[in-house]
Amino acid sequence: MKNQNPDFILLTGDLIDRSTTISTSELGVLAEGLSKITTTFAVTGNHEFDNGHVDEWKRVLTSNGAIVLDNRIKIYEKNNKSIAFIGLKDGQEYNPESFKDIYQIKGMPVIMLAHRPELFETYSSLFNSVNPNLVFAGHAHGGQFRIPFTNQGIIAPDQGFFPEFTSGIYTRNNVYMIVSRGLGNSIIPIRINNRPHLPIVELVNQE
Repeated sequence: MKNQNPDFILLTGDLIDRSTTISTSELGVLAEGLSKITTTFAVTGNHEFDNGHVDEWKRVLTSNGAIVLDNRIKIYEKNNKSIAFIGLKDGQEYNPESFKDIYQIKGMPVIMLAHRPELFETYSSLFNSVNPNLVFAGHAHGGQFRIPFTNQGIIAPDQGFFPEFTSGIYTRNNVYMIVSRGLGNSIIPIRINNRPHLPIVELVNQE
């Protein structure tokens, strides 16, 4: 990852398993290592909350240089350009009004970290006062077993069989969402035709 020279690293939850003992997980080593490469943003996933020690999870990340964005906004600046990063706490639908100072970023490019791709409709609603331009999500494990030569997974949490959002780029109402298949397993310990997936995205200024 370091060789890619990224401007930022985005972690969209489930960095630990629900059964993980945080003190022995080396979560801090991961957060410190990534933060030494570049600015690292994170949001919670369902496993962080199911683990029962989400406050400890946040403490470990922030004390090792990562920025936890649960329902928060952070402005990233480079070459006199600004991007607003917002993070959605796991389990919540997107509501711009739940973000303090959301109107200060209206008209600015907005990238959102959100664990759950199945809530894409709330991220891209025409009724939102401020929508993200780009959403990064995970949670679906790539559909666990993928049908060859298609972009179709078999089963995903909260989407059931033949889920809609499992891997790659989706668009709705001019909002784009990139879903990562992730690096590991969860309840189902086997992945078939579903390699680990760490997307590297290049943003292009079209002005």
